[in-house]
Amino acid sequence: MTNKIFSLALLLGAALLFTDCKREEDDLFSKSAAERLNDVKDVYSERLTANEAGWALQYYPQIDEEAYSVSQRGYLMLLKFKKDQTVDAAFNYYPVQSGDDVVYQNAYRFEGNSLWEVIADNGPVLTFNSYNSVIHYFSNPENYNNTDGYKGDYEFVIIDAPDDGSYILLKGKKRGTYNMMTPLPEGTDFQTYLDDVLAFQNKMFPAGLPYEPLIQIGGQNYAFRDAVSRFPTIYPEGKDPVTDGKHMPFVVTKQGDRYYLRFRDAVSFDNGVNKAQNFYYDPAVDEFIDAENSANKIVVGAAPDVLLKQFLEEGRQFSIFRSASLGAMSDKMRQAFDEAHVAMQGVNANYRVDSLMLNYDKTLGKAVWSFRYQRSQNALVMHYTFDMSIDGDKVAFSYIEPQDKYSANVYNHAKTANLRKFISEYLSQQFQIEKYETVFDLRKIKLVSTTDPDLWVVLYY
Repeated sequence: MTNKIFSLALLLGAALLFTDCKREEDDLFSKSAAERLNDVKDVYSERLTANEAGWALQYYPQIDEEAYSVSQRGYLMLLKFKKDQTVDAAFNYYPVQSGDDVVYQNAYRFEGNSLWEVIADNGPVLTFNSYNSVIHYFSNPENYNNTDGYKGDYEFVIIDAPDDGSYILLKGKKRGTYNMMTPLPEGTDFQTYLDDVLAFQNKMFPAGLPYEPLIQIGGQNYAFRDAVSRFPTIYPEGKDPVTDGKHMPFVVTKQGDRYYLRFRDAVSFDNGVNKAQNFYYDPAVDEFIDAENSANKIVVGAAPDVLLKQFLEEGRQFSIFRSASLGAMSDKMRQAFDEAHVAMQGVNANYRVDSLMLNYDKTLGKAVWSFRYQRSQNALVMHYTFDMSIDGDKVAFSYIEPQDKYSANVYNHAKTANLRKFISEYLSQQFQIEKYETVFDLRKIKLVSTTDPDLWVVLYY
């Protein structure tokens, strides 16, 4: 009897379960595919307009390695989708054809009130269906070779748009390149944001760096060559960049107070066992840190004191500039520099002291500070010699009386007391060797007096 009751209970339970599953199935398929797609279109349209400040789009025209390098680079666009189906768009870095070459323009471009829409096309597709000089820049044949332009997309399959609004992932409908959008903070001014990001990127990855940053992934070091191009080569440290390297384009954005550097594709040299893609900059440690794994970083292996010593011994020159628009120095140093300039004009109204050059004379084994000045419209130079010693992160200069007759005469001229003071006191002392703004740009090295922190100057390589 018990077995019969148990069997009946099982049958009832199975019947109820089947009924619930059938009800869910009926609910799921109560709408046609077209209706469900229309619902998704409405949801994605709402999510695009939900962030009223707009979105930062990391745009890559092409993923094809055979395409122009200009088309594989990353570009930052800002987009604001409005409920009236218009969109504002802007960027401030883009390619311009110049003869047979391409140059990169750093100029703000804004285009508003063109049309956008989410349409159904084998899935939800974001399309820009009236001309926009920003959105359509990379597909406009007039912009490059009068063929298919830079081969960029202007229609994107919406791959993911989570309801928390943290990002929207797009895929170029024609080219297949994945493009990430992240929300802009409330009140964002497009031009201010773009100028800020561009200035940060130029500061961290300037042209003419005397070294290469390193990407550390999985405990291994990879050189990060030519980051200024936005189309850098990354290769294992010590290996050949051509045979062992990969082109890994990236885009820099800003989210809140934090700058992010995100590569188009995850960087990996072991088939994805160790990889990294999205880094944020931490000013406290002056490093880029992997947002997913803090052990992975972008760093600089060079140190300012080592670089200064190495470059001087190699015969390279550093300069300091009196002009506030060119150089950087403390108010106290600038005043002394200005007074040295006035002293030179006391000797001859045509003389100017606008810059100093620091070199190392191997023959003498001495450091030489040189002034370039004007005399009868011809550029002339006076040299003043110093004993120099570099000990760790400190450099000491000790002035030596000039041997050159003309330099000695000017130095000892009755009107040049301020020049003598600048040479024999302000430059003749011990300095702490430091980075200026960031270790990523050691073309600028800061010297701070060890006895007077208000006396400092920046050397430009």
